[in-house]
Amino acid sequence: MKHRRPFLAMAFCLLGHPLVPQQSPSSPPPAAPAVPELTADQLEARSLTQQAIAWFGKGECKRAAELAARAEALDPRHELAVRVQGWCAVAAGDDARAAELLTRALNLDPANREVQRLLAGCHVRLEEWGAAKDLLTDLLQKQGPGVGLLTALAECCAGEGDAPGALALLKKARELAPKDRDVVLAIIAVHEQFEAWAEASAELKPLLAATPGDAPLRWRLIHCRLSAKDYPAAISELEDACRVLGDDPQPHELLVELFTSHLPDPSRLATHQEWLKAWKLRRR
Repeated sequence: MKHRRPFLAMAFCLLGHPLVPQQSPSSPPPAAPAVPELTADQLEARSLTQQAIAWFGKGECKRAAELAARAEALDPRHELAVRVQGWCAVAAGDDARAAELLTRALNLDPANREVQRLLAGCHVRLEEWGAAKDLLTDLLQKQGPGVGLLTALAECCAGEGDAPGALALLKKARELAPKDRDVVLAIIAVHEQFEAWAEASAELKPLLAATPGDAPLRWRLIHCRLSAKDYPAAISELEDACRVLGDDPQPHELLVELFTSHLPDPSRLATHQEWLKAWKLRRR
């Protein structure tokens, strides 16, 4: 009979006989839970906090922080007042102060995921990898994997020197969002950090093919080729850069160096030397 219970429940509901016992008409309704009345200080704290939020929305962080601090002084358990001060510290770039405030806010409201995520971000920027990982791992358990969480956790692993751990998390992020450019850039950054130049180049090539005019991306790829001492590949990338970047002398200068010392080629050396002479004349 155990397997028939869901069907019995459905039948009872359809017939208008819910399984939960109902009160008789004569029974009094259940009493609503008592809501404690706010004191005058608590009411004033909430008013000041709303003013602080309004000022924060206008970009007036100093004024917002002052009002929120006054609100906290009136009601030290008013989490939102502490949180607003944390927002202001984040906006001001004071992550140490923000971490202190957001820790207090999270202690007042442990279920607040927004505060937990902001606090983790402070620890990441402070390179306090262990504290950040604890908060992010807890969030991952509460709300499941997401690209942002996985990427942030990967940054913590990389910060601790754990390249395989970082790449495993980023692989999961890529599975969730195969076309997310930020995930690919995070993977490249891990490879670069640990000097895995061939792997970084392999990730950079498709990105550059999709956006050939992206000069910073092109220079990252050239840097990887040069760092790996893969001079033929570096020359190929630099010659592409000469065509795409137009009037930029830097790829020509590097090609002169390569054709002089690493892979001597008098004919190609002369081509780039002449280009640089003409460029200097144009700049006069």
